[in-house]
Amino acid sequence: MKRIVLLSLTCALVIACQDQRSPTAAKPPSFQLLQGGHDHFFFLPPIVPQRTFTGTFNPALKPIVVICQLVVDANNIPLHCADTPPIDPGPVTADLAGQHYKVNWDTRQSGILSNLFYRIQVFASPNGVLLGFADVDPVSNGSQLKNVNTGEYIGLVDGRTLPIKFRIERGALTGSGNCTDCAEQAVGPAGGTVITNTSLAGVFFPQGALPRDVTVIIEATPPGAEQSCIPVNLTQFPGCYTFSTDPGPTTFNTSVTAAICVETEGLTTGQIQSLILYQLDVVGESDVVTPLENTPAAFLPCNSLARARPRGNGILGLALAGLDAIRRLVVPAPLNAAHLGVGGLTGSFSRIGWGLPPFISQVGGTDNQTAAPGSTVGTAPAVRLQNSLEQNVAGLPVKFKVKSGGGKIVLPNESLVESVIVTTGADGIAAVSGWQLGPTAGATNTLEASQVGALGSPLTFTATATGGVDLVTVNLTSTTLTIRSSEGQNFNVPYTASISNTTGTTLSVVFIQAYVDQGAAHRAANGSDVTCGPSVGDLPPGTCPFSFSVGASNIGGGTGILVQGSATAVFELRRFDSATQTETLLDTFTVPVTLVNPSP
Repeated sequence: MKRIVLLSLTCALVIACQDQRSPTAAKPPSFQLLQGGHDHFFFLPPIVPQRTFTGTFNPALKPIVVICQLVVDANNIPLHCADTPPIDPGPVTADLAGQHYKVNWDTRQSGILSNLFYRIQVFASPNGVLLGFADVDPVSNGSQLKNVNTGEYIGLVDGRTLPIKFRIERGALTGSGNCTDCAEQAVGPAGGTVITNTSLAGVFFPQGALPRDVTVIIEATPPGAEQSCIPVNLTQFPGCYTFSTDPGPTTFNTSVTAAICVETEGLTTGQIQSLILYQLDVVGESDVVTPLENTPAAFLPCNSLARARPRGNGILGLALAGLDAIRRLVVPAPLNAAHLGVGGLTGSFSRIGWGLPPFISQVGGTDNQTAAPGSTVGTAPAVRLQNSLEQNVAGLPVKFKVKSGGGKIVLPNESLVESVIVTTGADGIAAVSGWQLGPTAGATNTLEASQVGALGSPLTFTATATGGVDLVTVNLTSTTLTIRSSEGQNFNVPYTASISNTTGTTLSVVFIQAYVDQGAAHRAANGSDVTCGPSVGDLPPGTCPFSFSVGASNIGGGTGILVQGSATAVFELRRFDSATQTETLLDTFTVPVTLVNPSP
C-alpha cells in the first residue's frame, strides 16, 4: 500500500499582469503563492479543508490538470518541474451542482515513485495560465493522504484514487482580479460566441478561426480610465475593453467580430450611423491604432439593456453641440447591426474602444494634374484627418492605392508600389512621396486615399498623362511569315516603324520586342534596341524611323506551337529602368499576318 503525504500545500492566485495593450495572447501570469487558496481559485477537499466562497463559479472554462515530477534542492524544497514526461490524470469535468471542477487521479496507474516529489498543476487551458498547484510526496502504505502542515489524514478512494477538485470563479484570468464587466470562456476550432456578464461587450468566432482550444478573456477598463483607451485625438466615449486569449494565437485564421454596446443618448442619427470601433496595439514601443471595418453585431443583446454608461470628460465627452458638424456631412450607410451594438472585424485581439470617426479631406495633389507618361506629378497627393472640432488627428492609417492608368506610388526609398499605408502625422496629414503616372499618353490616372470609417472616405485623385511615347505605325514588307522550325533557317521579314516621343526628354534603353500570337501560342519574334539617338537605345524628342525584321518561329522563347493560318504580329515598345531593374510597356502595335510552312 502507498501513502501520499502533502509536503507543501500551496495554491497560486493569478495576479494577472495582462496589460490592456497586450496582444491576442494573455501575458504569462505573475503569481503570488498563498496558503490554502485565494479569491478566485481554490483547491477543495480532500486536498484542503472545506472553506466558504463569495465569488461566482465559472463553468464556461476547459481547465486541464497536469502532474509533473519535481526537482528539489538538498533540503527537499521543491524548485521546479523536471524535464520528464508529465502525468495526465484524465479529462476535467465541471460539476454544476457542486460548483467545482473534478478529475480522478489513479496514483497506481501513473507509476509514481515514493522517493520522488510531484506537483499537481491546474491550467486555465492547454499551455495557458497556471491557476494553482499543490506539491505531494508519495510514501509507502497509503490509503490516506497526510497534510504535513496540519497533520490531518485524508483518505484515498479505493486506496489509490485521489479526487482532485477545485473551484474557479469569475475574475481568475482578468488583469484586475475582478469581474464587474468581464467574460472568461473556452472557445475552440468549432467557433462560438463570448459575451461579458453585463452583456455590454462580446466576440463571435466563426468556425475555423481558432486552431485549438483557448480561453477568451474580455475585461472592461476600470471606471475613469477610458481617457487612455485609444491614444488618438478622436471623439471617444466610455466603453473600453481588453480582448485577449489564453494562450495565443497572436492572429486568427479568419477575422472575428468584436462588439461593444454603445449608449447613443444625445447623438444624432448621422452620428449613430457612423460609430466605429478602434483597436490599439503596441508594436515595439509604438502605439498602432487600427479602425475596424463595421460588421453586424446582432449576437450582442444591446436592445435589451436598460443601463447607460456615464459620459466622460475632455475628448471623451465633447459637447454634443460641437458634434453637430457631422450633420452637414455625407455619412456612411447605417450599420447592419443591432442599433445599439457596434461590431468590427479584427484578425487579432488587443484593447478596443469606440467613438466617432474623423473627417478626411484633400490637402495636396489637387485633381487634374498633368505629367508625361511614366513621370511623377508635380504635387504628391495628401489628405488630412480631423475630428468633429476640426482638430488634427495623428496616428491613424490612411491607405493610398492606384486605381487606374497603370501608374505607381513612389516610396521614400524611390521604389515603386501599387498601394501603401501612411500614418497621419501631428498635423493630421498623410501623404505619398510621389505619384508616377502610367505609360499611356492621354490616359486618365486615378489614385484613391481611404481610411476605414472616415467621413468622406474614399477620396480620389485624378491626373492625365499628356504627351508621351507612341509607336505610331509598323509596316511589314510582307504580311506572310514563314514558320522557322529548325536552327539555320532565317525567314525574317523586314519592317519599318515610326516612333513619336513627345515627353520633351531623351529616354534611354528603349527597345522593340516582337511576338507572334496564334490562339494559345505566344512566340518571341525578334527584338532590338531602337537606333534613333547618339547611343543605341536612346529615343530623343521628336519622331524616329526605325527598321528591323520579324519572324515566326517554334524554337526559342515562348509557349505553344505556331501552325499555318492566320495570326497576329505584336510589336511592344518598351523601356528598361536600370534603377528599379524593371521594364515599362510604352505602347503596342499589332499587324494581322498569315503563317505558312517552309517550301519542300
